[in-house]
Amino acid sequence: MEIKPTYTIQKGDTLDAIARRNNTSIRTLMRLNRIENPHEILAGATLKLPADTLELSAAARQDRHIRSTDQPHRARRADVRELASVIHDSQRQPRSPFLRSMMPAAERIEAKYGLPAEVIVAQAALESNWGKSAIGTYNVFGIKGEGSQGSIKVSTREHTGGRWHRVQARFAHYGSFDEAFEAYAKTIHNGYYKRALANKEDPVRYARALQGTYATDPSYAAKLISIMRNQSLM
Repeated sequence: MEIKPTYTIQKGDTLDAIARRNNTSIRTLMRLNRIENPHEILAGATLKLPADTLELSAAARQDRHIRSTDQPHRARRADVRELASVIHDSQRQPRSPFLRSMMPAAERIEAKYGLPAEVIVAQAALESNWGKSAIGTYNVFGIKGEGSQGSIKVSTREHTGGRWHRVQARFAHYGSFDEAFEAYAKTIHNGYYKRALANKEDPVRYARALQGTYATDPSYAAKLISIMRNQSLM
């Protein structure tokens, strides 16, 4: 199959259908073509496509979807640079200095894995109390287990049985924010977050899909969405 760097919109096309046929995402098409409203595209207009886009058969797309829920889909290094540049050009500038400092790392993860940067920074804010309670300085996602620098035992709250409980748990200790963000992406691809991955093109749906899986807080999704709205990220 030939690589198609451009696509001419046909009557009746939707951005979602075009993205699926060409093995890409709505978010990528919107950023490459500076589209603000995905529901307003004109027949006859030409869309730029990612350099490595292929038009896959339905069977191939299904196979790719199954595999992508089990392991991260990593874009090629050159494509990551190109897409990260496009994402940066969209100039998403949250109001909070903390979120602005986290956005470049989140955008690199978005370019590499397709996860929504808006939700990533919102989670960083919520999990770390806006950077004030980052575990070992860099673990802003509350990731448990071992990191490159070992682990740290921390007192935390868990919501179980309809009540909040204080528990002790070991959290990963990282040597940099980039390590923490990469660990976050790998956590989302550990096989437990398939519903979130299936909704990664829509930040709100992605946030809602994290409810009850990433955190026990019954208001987790609502808090993430509130942060995104208050920070002008949606």
